[in-house]
Amino acid sequence: MYDHFRNKGLHFVFCVFCTVFFVGCEPGTDKLEVREKIKKVEVFIVKTEDFEETIVASAVAFAHIEHRVSTEVSGLLKIKHARWGDRVKKGETLFEIDSEGFILIVKERKAALARALAQLHFMQAEQKRKKSLLQAKTLSQAGWEKLQFDLAAAISEKNQAQIALSRAQRNLRLTVLKSPIDGMILEDYHDMGEVIPVGTELARIADTTWIRFDVGVSDLELPHLSLGDLVPVTIDALGTRQLKGEITRISGNASPTRGIFPLEVRLENAERSILPGMVARLRLSGEKHKTQVIVPMMAIHQENDIPFVFLVQDQKALRRPVKLGKVLGDRVLIQEGLRTGDAVVLIAQGRLKIGEGLDVIQASAKP
Repeated sequence: MYDHFRNKGLHFVFCVFCTVFFVGCEPGTDKLEVREKIKKVEVFIVKTEDFEETIVASAVAFAHIEHRVSTEVSGLLKIKHARWGDRVKKGETLFEIDSEGFILIVKERKAALARALAQLHFMQAEQKRKKSLLQAKTLSQAGWEKLQFDLAAAISEKNQAQIALSRAQRNLRLTVLKSPIDGMILEDYHDMGEVIPVGTELARIADTTWIRFDVGVSDLELPHLSLGDLVPVTIDALGTRQLKGEITRISGNASPTRGIFPLEVRLENAERSILPGMVARLRLSGEKHKTQVIVPMMAIHQENDIPFVFLVQDQKALRRPVKLGKVLGDRVLIQEGLRTGDAVVLIAQGRLKIGEGLDVIQASAKP
Protein backbone atom coordinates (compact mmCIF):
# COMPACT_ATOMS: atom_id res chain seq x y z
CA MET A 1 0.00 0.00 0.00
CA TYR A 2 2.79 2.33 0.92
CA ASP A 3 4.60 1.61 -2.34
CA HIS A 4 1.44 2.24 -4.30
CA PHE A 5 0.95 5.72 -2.83
CA ARG A 6 4.62 6.51 -3.18
CA ASN A 7 4.54 5.68 -6.90
CA LYS A 8 1.47 7.81 -7.42
CA GLY A 9 3.18 10.73 -5.65
CA LEU A 10 6.26 10.46 -7.80
CA HIS A 11 4.15 10.30 -10.94
CA PHE A 12 2.27 13.45 -9.89
CA VAL A 13 5.46 15.39 -9.17
CA PHE A 14 6.91 14.35 -12.53
CA CYS A 15 3.80 15.54 -14.40
CA VAL A 16 3.84 18.89 -12.61
CA PHE A 17 7.56 19.35 -13.44
CA CYS A 18 7.04 18.61 -17.11
CA THR A 19 4.08 20.95 -17.32
CA VAL A 20 6.01 23.81 -15.72
CA PHE A 21 9.07 23.12 -17.89
CA PHE A 22 7.23 23.19 -21.21
CA VAL A 23 4.98 26.06 -20.31
CA GLY A 24 7.93 28.11 -19.06
CA CYS A 25 10.34 27.34 -21.87
CA GLU A 26 8.28 27.44 -25.07
CA PRO A 27 7.72 31.21 -25.21
CA GLY A 28 11.38 31.92 -24.49
CA THR A 29 12.44 29.57 -27.30
CA ASP A 30 10.23 31.45 -29.78
CA LYS A 31 11.79 34.74 -28.75
CA LEU A 32 15.29 33.29 -29.11
CA GLU A 33 14.53 32.04 -32.61
CA VAL A 34 13.19 35.48 -33.60
CA ARG A 35 16.30 37.19 -32.23
CA GLU A 36 18.55 34.86 -34.21
CA LYS A 37 16.78 35.62 -37.50
CA ILE A 38 17.19 39.41 -37.25
CA LYS A 39 20.69 40.51 -38.31
CA LYS A 40 22.25 43.92 -37.96
CA VAL A 41 23.50 45.44 -41.23
CA GLU A 42 25.13 48.58 -42.56
CA VAL A 43 23.75 49.82 -45.87
CA PHE A 44 24.61 52.23 -48.65
CA ILE A 45 21.78 54.35 -50.07
CA VAL A 46 22.06 54.34 -53.87
CA LYS A 47 22.22 57.67 -55.68
CA THR A 48 23.40 58.78 -59.10
CA GLU A 49 26.47 60.94 -59.46
CA ASP A 50 28.77 62.49 -62.03
CA PHE A 51 32.31 61.25 -61.81
CA GLU A 52 35.62 61.42 -63.57
CA GLU A 53 37.96 58.50 -63.99
CA THR A 54 41.47 58.99 -62.68
CA ILE A 55 44.67 57.76 -64.29
CA VAL A 56 47.22 57.09 -61.56
CA ALA A 57 50.81 57.03 -62.81
CA SER A 58 54.18 56.77 -61.10
CA ALA A 59 57.06 58.86 -62.39
CA VAL A 60 60.58 59.89 -61.43
CA ALA A 61 61.42 63.56 -60.91
CA PHE A 62 63.85 65.21 -63.33
CA ALA A 63 65.29 68.70 -63.23
CA HIS A 64 63.69 70.78 -65.97
CA ILE A 65 67.11 72.21 -66.90
CA GLU A 66 70.22 70.07 -66.64
CA HIS A 67 73.76 70.60 -67.91
CA ARG A 68 76.78 68.33 -68.12
CA VAL A 69 80.15 69.99 -67.56
CA SER A 70 82.77 68.37 -69.81
CA THR A 71 86.38 69.13 -70.70
CA GLU A 72 87.36 70.55 -74.08
CA VAL A 73 91.08 70.24 -73.36
CA SER A 74 93.06 67.43 -71.79
CA GLY A 75 95.28 67.75 -68.76
CA LEU A 76 95.74 67.18 -65.05
CA LEU A 77 92.76 68.06 -62.83
CA LYS A 78 94.55 70.50 -60.54
CA ILE A 79 91.81 72.17 -58.47
CA LYS A 80 88.27 71.11 -57.61
CA HIS A 81 86.22 74.01 -56.24
CA ALA A 82 82.87 72.19 -55.84
CA ARG A 83 81.51 68.71 -55.20
CA TRP A 84 78.19 66.90 -55.55
CA GLY A 85 75.44 68.41 -53.41
CA ASP A 86 76.88 71.94 -53.62
CA ARG A 87 74.74 74.78 -54.91
CA VAL A 88 76.55 76.98 -57.40
CA LYS A 89 75.93 80.21 -59.30
CA LYS A 90 76.19 80.79 -63.02
CA GLY A 91 79.80 81.68 -63.90
CA GLU A 92 81.21 80.23 -60.68
CA THR A 93 84.49 78.31 -61.15
CA LEU A 94 84.06 74.57 -60.60
CA PHE A 95 87.28 72.91 -61.81
CA GLU A 96 90.74 73.91 -63.03
CA ILE A 97 92.96 71.92 -65.37
CA ASP A 98 96.72 72.43 -64.93
CA SER A 99 97.40 75.44 -67.19
CA GLU A 100 101.22 75.61 -67.17
CA GLY A 101 101.64 73.93 -70.57
CA PHE A 102 98.86 76.04 -72.08
CA ILE A 103 100.50 79.26 -70.87
CA LEU A 104 103.75 78.27 -72.60
CA ILE A 105 101.89 77.56 -75.83
CA VAL A 106 100.27 81.02 -75.69
CA LYS A 107 103.71 82.60 -75.29
CA GLU A 108 105.04 80.62 -78.26
CA ARG A 109 102.09 81.68 -80.41
CA LYS A 110 102.59 85.32 -79.46
CA ALA A 111 106.25 85.11 -80.49
CA ALA A 112 105.29 83.46 -83.78
CA LEU A 113 102.78 86.22 -84.46
CA ALA A 114 105.39 88.88 -83.72
CA ARG A 115 107.77 87.29 -86.25
CA ALA A 116 105.01 87.09 -88.85
CA LEU A 117 104.11 90.76 -88.32
CA ALA A 118 107.76 91.80 -88.63
CA GLN A 119 108.10 89.85 -91.86
CA LEU A 120 104.90 91.43 -93.18
CA HIS A 121 106.05 94.96 -92.33
CA PHE A 122 109.37 94.30 -94.08
CA MET A 123 107.61 93.03 -97.20
CA GLN A 124 105.26 96.03 -97.25
CA ALA A 125 108.23 98.42 -97.04
CA GLU A 126 110.02 96.44 -99.75
CA GLN A 127 106.96 96.77 -101.97
CA LYS A 128 106.98 100.58 -101.67
CA ARG A 129 110.71 100.77 -102.40
CA LYS A 130 110.59 98.50 -105.44
CA LYS A 131 107.47 100.11 -106.86
CA SER A 132 109.54 103.17 -107.82
CA LEU A 133 112.14 100.88 -109.39
CA LEU A 134 109.42 99.25 -111.45
CA GLN A 135 108.24 102.67 -112.63
CA ALA A 136 111.83 103.60 -113.54
CA LYS A 137 112.04 100.32 -115.39
CA THR A 138 115.05 99.20 -113.38
CA LEU A 139 113.05 96.24 -111.95
CA SER A 140 111.82 93.48 -114.18
CA GLN A 141 108.19 92.43 -114.26
CA ALA A 142 109.21 88.99 -112.99
CA GLY A 143 110.98 90.58 -110.01
CA TRP A 144 107.85 92.61 -109.19
CA GLU A 145 105.59 89.54 -109.38
CA LYS A 146 107.98 87.64 -107.09
CA LEU A 147 107.70 90.49 -104.59
CA GLN A 148 103.87 90.34 -104.72
CA PHE A 149 103.98 86.61 -104.08
CA ASP A 150 106.27 87.04 -101.06
CA LEU A 151 103.99 89.76 -99.68
CA ALA A 152 100.89 87.55 -99.99
CA ALA A 153 102.77 84.74 -98.23
CA ALA A 154 103.70 87.12 -95.38
CA ILE A 155 100.06 88.17 -95.01
CA SER A 156 98.96 84.51 -94.92
CA GLU A 157 101.62 83.66 -92.34
CA LYS A 158 100.49 86.55 -90.16
CA ASN A 159 96.84 85.38 -90.37
CA GLN A 160 97.82 81.81 -89.47
CA ALA A 161 99.85 83.07 -86.50
CA GLN A 162 96.85 85.09 -85.29
CA ILE A 163 94.58 82.03 -85.57
CA ALA A 164 97.09 79.86 -83.71
CA LEU A 165 97.34 82.45 -80.93
CA SER A 166 93.55 82.72 -80.64
CA ARG A 167 93.29 78.92 -80.40
CA ALA A 168 96.00 78.77 -77.74
CA GLN A 169 94.32 81.54 -75.72
CA ARG A 170 90.97 79.76 -76.00
CA ASN A 171 92.49 76.48 -74.80
CA LEU A 172 94.02 78.34 -71.86
CA ARG A 173 90.60 79.73 -70.95
CA LEU A 174 89.11 76.23 -71.21
CA THR A 175 91.37 75.01 -68.42
CA VAL A 176 88.95 76.82 -66.08
CA LEU A 177 85.50 75.19 -66.10
CA LYS A 178 82.62 77.32 -64.85
CA SER A 179 79.00 76.61 -64.05
CA PRO A 180 76.70 77.39 -67.01
CA ILE A 181 73.65 77.87 -64.75
CA ASP A 182 72.48 78.51 -61.21
CA GLY A 183 71.86 75.08 -59.77
CA MET A 184 72.99 72.13 -57.73
CA ILE A 185 75.75 69.67 -58.59
CA LEU A 186 74.04 66.30 -58.78
CA GLU A 187 77.18 64.30 -59.48
CA ASP A 188 80.91 64.81 -59.91
CA TYR A 189 83.02 62.02 -61.34
CA HIS A 190 86.75 62.76 -60.95
CA ASP A 191 89.26 63.67 -58.27
CA MET A 192 92.20 66.04 -58.23
CA GLY A 193 95.35 64.56 -59.69
CA GLU A 194 93.60 62.57 -62.41
CA VAL A 195 94.62 63.09 -66.03
CA ILE A 196 91.44 64.09 -67.84
CA PRO A 197 91.09 63.40 -71.59
CA VAL A 198 89.22 65.72 -73.95
CA GLY A 199 85.45 65.28 -73.77
CA THR A 200 85.41 63.82 -70.26
CA GLU A 201 82.31 64.64 -68.20
CA LEU A 202 83.29 66.12 -64.85
CA ALA A 203 79.92 66.97 -63.33
CA ARG A 204 76.17 67.13 -63.83
CA ILE A 205 74.40 70.31 -62.73
CA ALA A 206 70.64 70.80 -62.45
CA ASP A 207 68.42 73.83 -62.02
CA THR A 208 65.69 72.43 -59.76
CA THR A 209 63.52 75.56 -59.78
CA TRP A 210 61.15 73.50 -61.93
CA ILE A 211 60.74 69.72 -61.85
CA ARG A 212 59.66 67.57 -64.78
CA PHE A 213 57.81 64.23 -64.77
CA ASP A 214 57.60 62.08 -67.89
CA VAL A 215 54.44 59.96 -68.07
CA GLY A 216 53.04 57.60 -70.70
CA VAL A 217 49.31 57.22 -71.45
CA SER A 218 47.37 54.95 -73.77
CA ASP A 219 45.49 56.01 -76.89
CA LEU A 220 42.21 55.60 -74.95
CA GLU A 221 43.36 57.94 -72.19
CA LEU A 222 44.97 60.56 -74.43
CA PRO A 223 41.73 62.26 -75.68
CA HIS A 224 40.80 63.23 -72.11
CA LEU A 225 44.04 65.17 -71.49
CA SER A 226 44.96 68.67 -72.66
CA LEU A 227 47.85 71.10 -72.38
CA GLY A 228 47.45 73.20 -69.26
CA ASP A 229 45.51 70.58 -67.29
CA LEU A 230 46.38 70.67 -63.59
CA VAL A 231 47.67 67.41 -62.16
CA PRO A 232 47.67 66.51 -58.42
CA VAL A 233 51.09 65.16 -57.45
CA THR A 234 52.14 63.39 -54.25
CA ILE A 235 55.72 62.47 -53.41
CA ASP A 236 56.38 59.81 -50.77
CA ALA A 237 59.49 61.58 -49.51
CA LEU A 238 57.42 64.70 -48.73
CA GLY A 239 54.59 62.93 -46.91
CA THR A 240 50.92 63.42 -47.73
CA ARG A 241 51.25 66.99 -49.00
CA GLN A 242 49.54 67.32 -52.39
CA LEU A 243 51.25 69.46 -55.02
CA LYS A 244 49.92 70.81 -58.31
CA GLY A 245 51.66 70.18 -61.61
CA GLU A 246 50.67 71.17 -65.13
CA ILE A 247 50.72 69.28 -68.41
CA THR A 248 53.20 71.22 -70.55
CA ARG A 249 53.82 68.83 -73.43
CA ILE A 250 51.90 66.02 -75.14
CA SER A 251 53.51 63.93 -77.85
CA GLY A 252 51.60 63.28 -81.05
CA ASN A 253 53.54 60.09 -81.66
CA ALA A 254 53.29 56.86 -79.68
CA SER A 255 56.36 54.98 -78.54
CA PRO A 256 56.99 52.21 -81.12
CA THR A 257 58.02 49.70 -78.46
CA ARG A 258 55.42 50.35 -75.75
CA GLY A 259 52.57 51.89 -77.75
CA ILE A 260 52.07 54.77 -75.30
CA PHE A 261 52.04 58.52 -75.81
CA PRO A 262 54.61 60.46 -73.75
CA LEU A 263 53.53 63.59 -71.95
CA GLU A 264 55.36 65.98 -69.65
CA VAL A 265 54.09 67.37 -66.34
CA ARG A 266 55.98 70.34 -64.92
CA LEU A 267 55.90 71.37 -61.27
CA GLU A 268 57.26 74.52 -59.62
CA ASN A 269 59.86 73.76 -56.96
CA ALA A 270 60.65 77.16 -55.49
CA GLU A 271 61.56 75.67 -52.09
CA ARG A 272 63.92 73.14 -53.75
CA SER A 273 62.29 70.42 -51.61
CA ILE A 274 61.87 68.06 -54.58
CA LEU A 275 65.11 66.48 -55.72
CA PRO A 276 65.80 64.70 -59.01
CA GLY A 277 65.22 60.98 -58.61
CA MET A 278 62.33 61.22 -56.15
CA VAL A 279 59.33 59.06 -57.05
CA ALA A 280 55.91 60.67 -57.40
CA ARG A 281 52.33 59.57 -58.01
CA LEU A 282 50.36 61.66 -60.48
CA ARG A 283 46.57 61.64 -60.84
CA LEU A 284 45.61 62.52 -64.40
CA SER A 285 42.04 63.25 -65.48
CA GLY A 286 40.33 60.43 -67.34
CA GLU A 287 36.95 59.85 -68.98
CA LYS A 288 34.01 61.82 -67.55
CA HIS A 289 30.68 60.07 -66.81
CA LYS A 290 27.27 61.64 -66.12
CA THR A 291 24.57 60.42 -63.68
CA GLN A 292 25.91 56.96 -62.98
CA VAL A 293 25.19 54.52 -60.16
CA ILE A 294 28.38 53.60 -58.32
CA VAL A 295 28.61 51.32 -55.29
CA PRO A 296 31.48 50.05 -53.14
CA MET A 297 33.05 46.80 -54.34
CA MET A 298 32.47 45.28 -50.90
CA ALA A 299 28.71 45.23 -51.61
CA ILE A 300 29.10 42.91 -54.63
CA HIS A 301 28.64 39.14 -54.26
CA GLN A 302 28.95 36.43 -56.89
CA GLU A 303 27.40 33.05 -57.41
CA ASN A 304 28.05 30.98 -60.52
CA ASP A 305 29.84 34.02 -61.98
CA ILE A 306 26.65 36.08 -61.66
CA PRO A 307 27.10 39.28 -59.61
CA PHE A 308 24.37 40.35 -57.19
CA VAL A 309 23.75 42.55 -54.16
CA PHE A 310 21.59 42.25 -51.06
CA LEU A 311 19.03 45.00 -50.52
CA VAL A 312 17.01 45.88 -47.43
CA GLN A 313 13.33 45.98 -48.33
CA ASP A 314 10.62 46.03 -45.67
CA GLN A 315 13.33 45.14 -43.12
CA LYS A 316 14.09 41.89 -44.94
CA ALA A 317 16.95 40.71 -47.14
CA LEU A 318 16.29 40.82 -50.88
CA ARG A 319 18.75 39.51 -53.45
CA ARG A 320 19.06 41.36 -56.77
CA PRO A 321 21.32 40.58 -59.77
CA VAL A 322 23.32 43.51 -61.17
CA LYS A 323 25.30 44.21 -64.31
CA LEU A 324 28.76 45.58 -63.55
CA GLY A 325 30.61 48.27 -65.48
CA LYS A 326 34.07 49.71 -64.98
CA VAL A 327 35.92 49.12 -61.75
CA LEU A 328 36.97 52.47 -60.24
CA GLY A 329 39.46 51.60 -57.53
CA ASP A 330 37.40 50.31 -54.59
CA ARG A 331 34.11 51.17 -56.34
CA VAL A 332 32.31 49.78 -59.34
CA LEU A 333 29.88 51.26 -61.84
CA ILE A 334 26.47 49.52 -61.94
CA GLN A 335 24.97 49.44 -65.43
CA GLU A 336 21.74 47.62 -64.54
CA GLY A 337 19.93 46.38 -61.44
CA LEU A 338 19.88 49.34 -59.04
CA ARG A 339 18.04 52.61 -58.83
CA THR A 340 18.17 55.72 -56.69
CA GLY A 341 17.10 55.11 -53.09
CA ASP A 342 17.89 51.37 -52.95
CA ALA A 343 19.47 50.33 -49.64
CA VAL A 344 22.40 48.09 -50.54
CA VAL A 345 23.89 45.99 -47.74
CA LEU A 346 27.57 46.73 -47.14
CA ILE A 347 28.29 44.87 -43.90
CA ALA A 348 26.21 42.18 -42.21
CA GLN A 349 26.43 39.90 -39.19
CA GLY A 350 27.18 36.64 -40.91
CA ARG A 351 25.96 35.28 -44.21
CA LEU A 352 22.63 36.66 -45.41
CA LYS A 353 19.70 34.64 -46.67
CA ILE A 354 16.78 35.82 -48.74
CA GLY A 355 13.88 36.87 -46.53
CA GLU A 356 15.89 37.20 -43.33
CA GLY A 357 14.91 39.99 -40.99
CA LEU A 358 17.37 42.87 -40.99
CA ASP A 359 18.03 45.70 -38.59
CA VAL A 360 19.77 48.68 -40.24
CA ILE A 361 22.21 50.17 -37.75
CA GLN A 362 23.93 52.58 -40.13
CA ALA A 363 23.10 54.06 -43.52
CA SER A 364 25.39 56.09 -45.73
CA ALA A 365 25.00 57.95 -49.00
CA LYS A 366 28.77 58.03 -49.51
CA PRO A 367 30.31 55.05 -51.30
